[in-house]
Parts: sequence; C-alpha cells; structure tokens
Amino acid sequence: MNGLWTLLLFFAVALSTWNAQAACTCQCVNGAPRAVCNWANEPEPVCPPRFCPMPRVVPEAPPPPGPRNCKVTEVLNDRTGKYEKREICS
Repeated sequence: MNGLWTLLLFFAVALSTWNAQAACTCQCVNGAPRAVCNWANEPEPVCPPRFCPMPRVVPEAPPPPGPRNCKVTEVLNDRTGKYEKREICS
C-alpha cells in the first residue's frame, strides 16, 4: 500500500510541475482572425472578429486644381440597354 501512495505522489508532483501550453491560438491570417493549432485534434477557439487591427484607409487624392476637360456624352448603360447622358472628364 505504501508503494501505491508513493506512485500517486509522484504523479501528482509531475502533473503539477508540467508546463501546459495552449495548443491553439488566434492569429491574424490575411487580415482575418483564424485559429492556428499545433495539433489537428485540438478544439479550435472562437476568435473574436475584432482580434485583427483595422486596415489603414488611405483617402484618395483630390483632383488637381484648375479647369477640367469635361463634356456631356451619351453612354450605353449595359444593365438597361439604353443610352444615358453622362459627364465624362479627362
């Protein structure tokens, strides 16, 4: 019986000092949160949608100052099949 207690004590100490590591973590992959796991049989965590940083939005440059070369032209609308007047600038 004394050997059984020694064996149980050994396993208790071994389990308490074991360095547990998370097998799956949330990481940004192509700008989207994804669960990346070390092993295929581990349950994947639910990654929050705001885990990844927001992409930087660069505003379009305003058109250069000065006169624009614009004219009104009839353009075929592919959806309706009808011609519509549009201002075309270059």
